[in-house]
This record gives sequence, C-alpha cells and structure tokens, in this order.
Amino acid sequence: MLMVGCSNYTDTPMLEPKLPAANITIEQLRNNTSTLERDIIEEEIVVRGRVTSSDKSGNFYQTIIVEDNTAALEVLVGGYSLESQYPEGLLVALRLKGCATEYRHGVLCVGSKAESFESYSVDYLASKERRDEVVVRSLDVEPITPAQRTIAELEESTCGRLTTISSLDLIGSTSIDTLSGESLDMARWSGYSTFVDPNNDTLVVYTSEYADYAEHTIPRGRVSLTGVVQHGKHPNNREYYQLKMRYEKDARTY
Repeated sequence: MLMVGCSNYTDTPMLEPKLPAANITIEQLRNNTSTLERDIIEEEIVVRGRVTSSDKSGNFYQTIIVEDNTAALEVLVGGYSLESQYPEGLLVALRLKGCATEYRHGVLCVGSKAESFESYSVDYLASKERRDEVVVRSLDVEPITPAQRTIAELEESTCGRLTTISSLDLIGSTSIDTLSGESLDMARWSGYSTFVDPNNDTLVVYTSEYADYAEHTIPRGRVSLTGVVQHGKHPNNREYYQLKMRYEKDARTY
C-alpha cells in the first residue's frame, strides 16, 4: 500500500484521520436516484470508494470518478490539477447531503445545484471549503485494477466504471475526411473513434480536443482500451456505449 503525505499536494484538501463510514453503496445510490428530475440529496448519505480518473492529460476536466465494489459516480469538484490532489487509487468518502444529482452519458453526477435557467442540473462545487466538506480524503492509495469486460457486457449499471476491453480494431474516426482522401492510417484521437471486436460489436471512444494526445495518431492493429464507460450518442445519432480514456497509454497494442 502506498501512503501519500500532505506535502505531496498543492492546495491540499483537508484530511481526516478516520474516514466517515459509508451508509450506502454507490449502486444503491444509483438505484435511488431519478434519471428525470433535478434531485437534491436531503439525507445524510455517505459513500466510499477510490478515485479511478485522472485529469493529467486533459481528457477529464474538473471532475473525479469515484468507484466502489458496486458502481461508480462522477463528482464535479471544480479546480485544476486534480491528479495531484485526488490521485488515482485514493480512498475517499463522499458526504452527499445537499448535493444535486443528474445523469450524464449514463454516469451519475453529483455537485452543486445549477441555476434554474441552466440546461443542466449539476454544477461544480462552489468553493474549496465545499469541496473539502463533500470529498473527504484519506492517506490510503492503492493501484487500480480495471474490470475486464466485452462490449456485449456493457450496460447502464457499468457506466462510470473503469473498464478494459480487448481485441479491438479501429474502423472509423471523425478526425479524418475520407472524401478528401484521408485514410484510417491518418486518424487521430480527437473526437469520436469507432472500434469493433471479433463479435462485430461496436464501441466508440471519445477524446476531448483539449487532451494532450488529441492530435496523436491512433495505433493500427488490434488494441485493448481502458477507460470510463459512458452511454453516448455518436454524431451519426446512433447510441453506443463508449469509453473515455484517462491518458494515451490507456490504449495498448498487441
């Protein structure tokens, strides 16, 4: 077990010598959270889990993913350089009373209540003090092992969970213009990349244009991909399960 001390962090969140105990699992929270309304958590709800995301490469922005043994959720913490404050594998407790909830791309999101005129229900936590109140950080950091799944095994309950899917081949990318003669050999990560597995099931990978590897070429040949599962709509308006990678090394060639 790797122990991380306070001196490793800038703008370090407050630490508590003993984490609050969880009184509900993330799966139970998902099951009790409406997908249709602007919910506010009014009970003293506490969940515990480990951070599975990283904003170091810029594909995640001002949010962290927290996963327990049952499910995962996304916390709109706000702030920058979150990988130094909430590193991957960090055990945290989330005190969720007063937080707003909604689903984005199939992932349960929690944070501050957005203004009524906004199209979304959840906004970033408003201050460092509020972040420290909601996200209680421990000194316990352990390596994260993604779950191994096939595309066929992806479902709504897996959204938010860190997952590795193997035996994938690139078949399409929004980064190239085939009408002008560009081929898949020129495809870059930025945008939506489409992969297929040996069962002809399809997976989409979304990469922000602000990711530091966005303009890097996607490797050809068979790959395994690791990322956070989402349920999204591709530009062709078809719905797919998709992965959001943490960094470029989440793509591994055989």
